[in-house]
Amino acid sequence: EWTSYDTIRSLTLFSKSIVDGAFVSAESKNAEAANFPGNREDFEPQAGFQMYDTGTQTILNRMTFANFKYLPNLGYYRPSVIYSMTHSDQYKPEGMAALQSFTYQNVDYDAIVRLDKKETGSSRMFNFIAVDGSAVEETSNQIVGGWPAWWDVSPGCFFQEVWNTWVCPQQPQQAIARIDARVPGYTKKREEALPPSPTNYIGYISQFGSEEKRMTVTINEGITGVTGTTGWYLSLDKGSPKSLELWVTQLPIKTYIIFATQYPPGTQFTIQRIFKWYSNLNEEVNQVSSLDEVLQDGNGLSYFFDGTYLYLKLVDPQQNNLNLVLDNITVYGTRWWDLHYDIDTNLSTDFASLPSRAGPPEAISAATLPTSRSEDIVPSDPRISDNCRDYYPFPGRSNIEEFCYNVLINGNCNDAYITSGGYCALTCGKCSLQDT
Repeated sequence: EWTSYDTIRSLTLFSKSIVDGAFVSAESKNAEAANFPGNREDFEPQAGFQMYDTGTQTILNRMTFANFKYLPNLGYYRPSVIYSMTHSDQYKPEGMAALQSFTYQNVDYDAIVRLDKKETGSSRMFNFIAVDGSAVEETSNQIVGGWPAWWDVSPGCFFQEVWNTWVCPQQPQQAIARIDARVPGYTKKREEALPPSPTNYIGYISQFGSEEKRMTVTINEGITGVTGTTGWYLSLDKGSPKSLELWVTQLPIKTYIIFATQYPPGTQFTIQRIFKWYSNLNEEVNQVSSLDEVLQDGNGLSYFFDGTYLYLKLVDPQQNNLNLVLDNITVYGTRWWDLHYDIDTNLSTDFASLPSRAGPPEAISAATLPTSRSEDIVPSDPRISDNCRDYYPFPGRSNIEEFCYNVLINGNCNDAYITSGGYCALTCGKCSLQDT
């Protein structure tokens, strides 16, 4: 196990990283460290763990932190257990961290998390999953998100003013997700990013039914939020774009995003779901006659336009296999610039002005949505009998359900090792009708 005493920064992790067991103490009774840390202005703020701002996957499990005190008199140099990078609008966090089995010894509650409030994407979109709640001293799974009310995503949420974060009980179908909304020729790719000044604010993203639960969108691409029934409503100051690409950067298995944006009456659409590297999987997204049909479409291949709002249900049909997993903890992978929904219209200009701003559409009741996407991942057929079973390569062991679940969520169902052995056929939906 990792052990650390009297350090300014105990852990800073990159790429895919798991720490399973650690003890970190902000200070000790070591005589040689009696004056630690001395002049704090010689160092960065003291932290048990610093989160990065993009492109990492981190699991922290069985962690004990000790002797972190809330010292507001130190200002910028005040210590905390969890500290985040907040300087960038070019780099914005997707869902990157899951924390479980945390214990605190002589730690002030206000010193557990520190998010500096800045008008940047890395500050607005800071997030992590407290898998069992212990990292934030709660007793159930919690989503911890940045300071905008966009992260107020479930009943029981509260805003921790010292941390500058929302803390919300995680609901079914909720996970961290990211899309990159691209207006060709207008929004800026990562390598083209502009400073996060108000002149580069281009609109907002909000939950359905609440313009207050919103977050500023800048010209630099990247929007991170929570999947499920809250909805993602995108409002652009310049109006409705002639072309819009919704790049599905991170959308975990069995989840979805209900997306909406406003268009002028009479707008006509051509929409496709496109894989950059797997063109054989490209499909048309078809117009349907009601929002309910969109909501019930587990494949994400329907759209509805009611004369004001364009509705789409974003789904990743081919979950990638880049997840980071430890036991029951998963940090989902990403598919940068691979999958997107391509929206083309009959508008005559790059942006069309709107006769009036409608604000976000009405909230969606959870009762109107399928309880899960499991029927899409594991197809069912009434002709398949109980003869269909999961098998796996370790006979005599009892954790077959865990093994096959991890095969499924990691996108390994089509791996040659799994298919050639006939393993996890039921979980992966591979049972044939001849099994009956």
